[in-house]
Parts: sequence; C-alpha cells; structure tokens
Amino acid sequence: QLDLQLIQAALGQIAGANDPRDPLAAGTVTAGDLAYCQNLLNSLLPSVGSTPASLSFTGTVGSTPASQTLSVISGGAAFAFTVGTDQAWLSANPASGNTGNNTITVSVNTAGLTAQTYHGNVVITSAGASNSPFQIPVSLTLSATSIALNAGTPQSANLGVQFAVGLQ
Repeated sequence: QLDLQLIQAALGQIAGANDPRDPLAAGTVTAGDLAYCQNLLNSLLPSVGSTPASLSFTGTVGSTPASQTLSVISGGAAFAFTVGTDQAWLSANPASGNTGNNTITVSVNTAGLTAQTYHGNVVITSAGASNSPFQIPVSLTLSATSIALNAGTPQSANLGVQFAVGLQ
C-alpha cells in the first residue's frame, strides 16, 4: 500500500497526523488518490531517452539493410530497463540493459515486405523512469527492385548479374 505520509516524508514535506491529503486516514483509496501519489513519485524519477532519437533504414525489396545501434540514456540516476519492439519486422537486442552502459542493436527483416515505408518503435520500459514506456521511432523505406538491361549480342543479355548458364 502507498501511504501518502511516507511519500511526503520522502519528499521532505511534513504531513501531520490525520492529514486530509492522506488517503489512508479516510480508510479508502480512490483513483484520484493513487494518481496524486503516482505524480509525486514520478517527479522523483529520471526520464529515459535515446541517442540517436530515431532510426531510419532504407533498401530495396528482398535486401537486408545493415543493423544500426542506439544507446538508452537517463535524465538522472542510472536504471535498468527492458527492450522490445512493436512490429514483427523490427528487432532489438539485447532484451534488457542499464542506462549506465548499453548499446542496443536494431535490425529489420524485410522478408515478405513490399515497396513502401513502414513505421515502428523500439520500446524501452522501466519502473525507474518517469516517462516509461518510451518509444524510439523507426522507419523502413523499401523501394522496388530494378534490373537494368543493356543491349548485347543476339545470344546474351547483360543483366548486371552472373548466371550459371547462358541465355539462348
């Protein structure tokens, strides 16, 4: 149970016996009481952020863009966190870390995706951060694959790729 008197003491604010702001003094705790207590606690917690603030991947359909890295940072004291994503094509590893020292590798899987721009988020969750869950925007832009044909001899065409057999 949260006791407002203890929270206020932790904040350096004195609360007397039977303080009307103490939800336990009345014998019941309302949603408003809990929100008030949570706001007091959140003002003490550091905020989470990232460097860079967002990621952008580009490629062609069927290709795999290179992975990118980010760091989770704290606006105050260090804290532990977990990492997830909100899209099936997006992954982030490792699945947890600490703001004191971390590097998160973010990758995309383009299998089955068509030419367009996709949006997702790396999601950082921590009980130690005031703005948790924190979302780091990620975009993936895929363009159509193109093959350039160059005129060649009547028996072959230059497609810019090597084949095991010649074209007839």
